[in-house]
Amino acid sequence: MKIRDSSEREEINRLARRMSAVARAFRKRYPLEEAPWRAGHYLLPVWSHGRPAHKALIWYHNQGCAWARKAGCTMCNFGERDDVPLDETVVADFRRELDKLDPGTRFIHLGPGGSVLQESEIRTSLRHDLVQSLERLPFLEGVGLETRAETIREDRLENLLAVLPPHVTELALGFGLESADELILRVAVNKAEAIEDIERAIERVLKVNARTPDRHVVVDCYVLLKPPFLTEGEAIEDAIESITWAYDHGAETVSLFVNTMKRNTICAWLNARTEDDGPYRYQTPYLYSAFEVLAGLRPEHRARTGVLGFTSGNPYVGAPRACDLCWHVLHGLLSAHNYTRDTALLSAAREVRCECRTNWLKELSQPAPGPLLPRFRSYVSRMECSLGLAPDQVR
Repeated sequence: MKIRDSSEREEINRLARRMSAVARAFRKRYPLEEAPWRAGHYLLPVWSHGRPAHKALIWYHNQGCAWARKAGCTMCNFGERDDVPLDETVVADFRRELDKLDPGTRFIHLGPGGSVLQESEIRTSLRHDLVQSLERLPFLEGVGLETRAETIREDRLENLLAVLPPHVTELALGFGLESADELILRVAVNKAEAIEDIERAIERVLKVNARTPDRHVVVDCYVLLKPPFLTEGEAIEDAIESITWAYDHGAETVSLFVNTMKRNTICAWLNARTEDDGPYRYQTPYLYSAFEVLAGLRPEHRARTGVLGFTSGNPYVGAPRACDLCWHVLHGLLSAHNYTRDTALLSAAREVRCECRTNWLKELSQPAPGPLLPRFRSYVSRMECSLGLAPDQVR
C-alpha cells in the first residue's frame, strides 16, 4: 500500500465523495436490471488442501447488493429484484437446487449477489436456514460466503459457525479488497470502504478463529485485475502489490478477479466512449496479464491464489482480451492453474505466439500518462461533466 501524506489523503477523501456522487447519478440514469436467474449453480475449479477439486457456486432468490442499488462499484451490476418471495419459498427453492448437486460434493460457495452478512439484504433467520440446509450434503467439508468487509462482526460469524452442519470444518469468507491502494479502491472502484475496513474485518476473523478451534474461518480477499483509469501495466503492478498486501495482513487465500464488462456499469459506460483515449476509455485486461500477475507473486503466495471472474450469474458483455484463437487456450491454462498450481502453466502461456500477444506487449510498453492522483482528478471531472454534475456541488 502506498504511503500518502495528509494532504494526499484529504484529496483522496474529496475525490471519493465526488466519485460516489458520480456513481449515484449514473445509477439513476442507468438503473440496475433484474437478475436473470432466481436460483442456479455452476462449478469452479479449485485447489484445496493439496488436491484438485470442484467448488459448486450456488445462488438463490435475493434482492441483490444494497450498495449497487445506491451507486455501486464501477465494475459490478449484481441486480436487484423487487419480487423476492417469502423466506420459506427462498429456502425451498434453494434446497431444490442443492438436490441437483452430486451428493458427494465437498465444497460449496453461496453467491448472494451481495453481502450475506448484511441484515438489510438477508435476515439472520433466513441466512441460518439456508446454511442449515447444507446438512443434506453429507460429505461437505467447506462452505464459502461473500460479504462486504464492513458487515463482518464477530457475533455474526460465531452465530453462523454454530449453525453450520457438524461435518463442515471450514468456512471461507470472501470479501473485496480489490486494491490495497486507497486511491484506486475508493475512486476507481468506488468501493465505499477504506483500507482500514479491510484490516478491521481480517482482525475480527482472526479473533473468532482463536476462540473456535474446531471450526476455521478462512480469509479470502478478492483482488481486481484492472479497475478503470489504469493502464495495463499499472493494473498488473497494482494487483501484485494488493495480493502481497492481503497475505501480509492475514489473508489465507486470494481470488484474483479478471475484470469483465457488465451491462449498466461505469466500466461499460467508459468503454463505450470510443472518442476518448485510454486509460480513461476503459478496456478489459488481457488474459496474458493474469499470468503476469501470477508470475510476479512470491511462490508461497502464488500457490494460494486462484483466478476467477469468467463465470457469473449475471452474464458479461465484454470479456478479458485475447483473440478468438488464443482465448480458449489461455482460459484453459488459467483453469488448469486453479486445479494444480503448476508453475509450468505460466511458461506455457508465455510460449503462445500470436498477434494478440504482440498487441498486449505493445500496450505494456506504453508509458502511463502521468501520476495517478492528478489523472484521477481529471477523469472524475470529465465524468461529472458528462453526467451534468457540478464539482462544487458534490465535494
